[in-house]
Amino acid sequence: VETMAKLGETYAFLSDPVSSNLYLNNAILSGYTPKTNLERRLAYNYSLLDDSVGMIKVLNYLLQEDDALENDFAVGISLSLEKWDIDRAKSWATRWLEKYPNSPVITPLFLSSLRLSGEASGALDILSGIPEEEKIKNPNYLLEEALLLQNIGHDDDAMKIFWEISRMEDWPDLMAEAQLQIARKNEQNTSPSEQKNGWW
Repeated sequence: VETMAKLGETYAFLSDPVSSNLYLNNAILSGYTPKTNLERRLAYNYSLLDDSVGMIKVLNYLLQEDDALENDFAVGISLSLEKWDIDRAKSWATRWLEKYPNSPVITPLFLSSLRLSGEASGALDILSGIPEEEKIKNPNYLLEEALLLQNIGHDDDAMKIFWEISRMEDWPDLMAEAQLQIARKNEQNTSPSEQKNGWW
C-alpha cells in the first residue's frame, strides 16, 4: 500500500496526474492512512486535469476528515461557488464555521454563498457584527458588503465602498473587481444620447 502511495506522489512530481491518480486511488481504497494528504493530492491532480466533477468528489471525502485544513475548505467552497453549487458551498462553509466561527478566510466565502442564494439580510447581519478595522484589514468583507448593498438597491453606499477598494493596490484582485463594478455603474449612468454620439 505504501508503494502505491509513493508511486502516486512520484507520478505527481513527474507531472503525470492521470497515473498519479490511479495509484493514489488504489492506495486509499487499499486502506492507506493517513489519507488526507493523498486526497489533497488527488484533488489537485483533478484540478490540473480540469476535472471539477472528480475534484468535488474527492473534496467531499477530504472535508469530512478531522485533519482537513482551512485551505481545503476554502478550495472546496470557492470551487462550488464557481460552479454555482451554492448549497454545497454554504454547507461546507457552515461546517467549518461551526468549529471556527471567526475564520477570516471562510467567513467572506460564506457571505458570498448567502448573497448568491438571495439571503442578503442574513449576510448583512453578519457583516454588521464585524468591526470596521477588521473589514479594512480584510477587504474581502468590504467587497461582499458592497455587492450586497448593490443587490438590495443601495447603489450609492455600494459605490463608496467600491471606490475605497479600487485604491487598495495590495489587493489587486479585489481592486480589479471594484473597478469593474464602478465601470459598469458608469456605463449604466451614461445617457442614450451620449452613447449614440460616442462620448464614452
